[in-house]
This record gives sequence, C-alpha cells and structure tokens, in this order.
Amino acid sequence: MPPSRGGAPSDREVLAKIRTEGLEHSRVAPVFEYLTIELGPRLTASPAHKRAAEWTRDRLASYGLQNAHLEAWQFGRGWSLEKLTRK
Repeated sequence: MPPSRGGAPSDREVLAKIRTEGLEHSRVAPVFEYLTIELGPRLTASPAHKRAAEWTRDRLASYGLQNAHLEAWQFGRGWSLEKLTRK
C-alpha cells in the first residue's frame, strides 16, 4: 500500500508496525515477572517500593525515555515485614 499524503505512512501501516512490535518484541512478561516475583509486594514507602520505583525509572531511561525521574512525595511512616511467625 502506498503511503498517504506527503509520504506519511498510512494508519494501517502504523498499526501493523505497532502490532508487530507488541507481538514480536514485547518486554512485558520479563518486566511483570521482575516486579511481581523478584521484588514482590511493594507497600507504599517500603524498601521494596523504593527499589521498584528506582528500577522502573532506570528501565524507562534504558528504553530511551528522557527525563525519567522520581518525584518527591511525603507519605509518612514506611513499612517493611521483618518477621513472620505461625502459631
């Protein structure tokens, strides 16, 4: 199919490229696995939340996104599970 006006690709061509990228080059599964399996639960203001936020910022920057950064946000007390026992 020839390009539409002014040499710009047609909507179908653009959608085909998006579909190919999503189906053949997707990184969704490894990112999902890392955030859910490797890091696990991420309660707000917990150490795991901080690691996940920093990892995500760094990952977005590695994809070429500019200005990937964390915003300062005051939540209050943070949480972490230090001990778990069964009765």
